[in-house]
Amino acid sequence: MIMIHKIVCYLKFLWKGKTKYSIQSPFVHDFIERVLDDKELYYSFLAMNYLKSELEKNKSLLSIHDKGAGSHFSNKKTKSVEQIAKTAISSEFKARSLFKLINLYQPKIILELGTSLGLTTCYLANAKRNSEVITVEGSIDIHEVAKKNFKKMGLHKIRALCGGFDEQLPIILQNITELDFVFFDGNHTKEATLNYYNQCKAKANPNTVFVFDDIYWSKPMTSAWNKIISDSSIRLSLDLFSFGVVFFLENRAKQHFQIIHSVNLN
Repeated sequence: MIMIHKIVCYLKFLWKGKTKYSIQSPFVHDFIERVLDDKELYYSFLAMNYLKSELEKNKSLLSIHDKGAGSHFSNKKTKSVEQIAKTAISSEFKARSLFKLINLYQPKIILELGTSLGLTTCYLANAKRNSEVITVEGSIDIHEVAKKNFKKMGLHKIRALCGGFDEQLPIILQNITELDFVFFDGNHTKEATLNYYNQCKAKANPNTVFVFDDIYWSKPMTSAWNKIISDSSIRLSLDLFSFGVVFFLENRAKQHFQIIHSVNLN
């Protein structure tokens, strides 16, 4: 049923979506050209590709403690690093898009809910190496692998926390003044997504960017996404199908765009 939901949503997305040639907003055009259309191969991409290839060959077994909505592929309590690398980390398109988002908007404080093996975290940190990157992972074994990957990539400003989002997020938010960028990539249940969004929203500023992964992961997740983009605090929302981006811009009429580009069902 979950895959049927995703396919139906994808067909609707293709029917209703717009290309950059039919979008009038200069802000959105700039986003498309500098995030989606940018073909530049940044220096760190080669290192990230090498790290991913190494992870995809790693047969080490890890204990999994999933406190979220689980996985479409497998809910086994033990998985290899190889299996996680092939099924549970962001696609290259998505990871590079996140890198370019950071590069474009230059956030100072970046929060990631869902570290996994840390590959996407490395993209976030490499895009602006003087930013503070805070990332949270609920599974101890996976957290330890991620920390080793950060060290291997020479990324020393990442603050990697292990624990449930419900416990860690209030502590994080209590100790920071503002949040500039958040990547929600952990618990894909509706209740959790809306809860974490509302907590993080309290620390948002007019330049804050929130990115939500897998917005069509399930009906409840899509419902959460629709509720978020209808929030009056959100002035601009962009649906890329595989992920969604929202902006807290001031002095702007509320707009929503479904952008057809290099999106797929992954």
